[in-house]
Amino acid sequence: MLKKLNLNDLLSGCKLYGEETDYDKSYIDFLNTINHSLDLRNRGHIKALYDWLKSWGCIHFMDNYCSKFSDDIYIWYKKYEKFLPYKDKKLLDFNSADYSAICLVYEFLSNIKVSHSKSLGPTCTAKTLFAFRPDFFIPWDNDIRKEFHCGNSAFHYIKYLNFIKDILYEIENQCKKNGFSLIELPVKIGRPFSTPTKLIDEYFWITITKDKTPQKINIFLV
Repeated sequence: MLKKLNLNDLLSGCKLYGEETDYDKSYIDFLNTINHSLDLRNRGHIKALYDWLKSWGCIHFMDNYCSKFSDDIYIWYKKYEKFLPYKDKKLLDFNSADYSAICLVYEFLSNIKVSHSKSLGPTCTAKTLFAFRPDFFIPWDNDIRKEFHCGNSAFHYIKYLNFIKDILYEIENQCKKNGFSLIELPVKIGRPFSTPTKLIDEYFWITITKDKTPQKINIFLV
């Protein structure tokens, strides 16, 4: 299992991610549509979320089921919004007091139906939580869960969040060594629309999900 991720590897992986996918465009379009703040009391935001999840690989979504998804996730949001981390909370602030609330929002969200036979599931649930709090939550997928021996449950997602938090601590220390803060990192590596947690996901997606080895770039002290 990965014990450490250095800035040069992260830069190399995220650069290749930007070159190899068209996910940036759909994500930036999504951010612009929701004005960088997802509010599922707004039906337009629900449609934007639905379209973005489809564009990010949730291929089981069906266009003619959007109205049911819209109703169910609207009800979920009204009931569980108060359990989400506050908007400016960072993953580095994650602690055991957050566990029960995250379990609650994750489990109920993952069971929302997106077709007559399928629920939102672990991958789209994590992506939806990331859409709400991109500085706190992180996406994952089947390949990443297998790589880090995680199941699909809220318990395993919390385990994964703790793992990512440890990586962020190490990256934060490397940023300080190079004379800037963690919050400045996305701009420093040419990924201004990404958060530090998303940068880690980009690296994992390109190296684990796509099984590619980025060309090494060395510009940071590590």
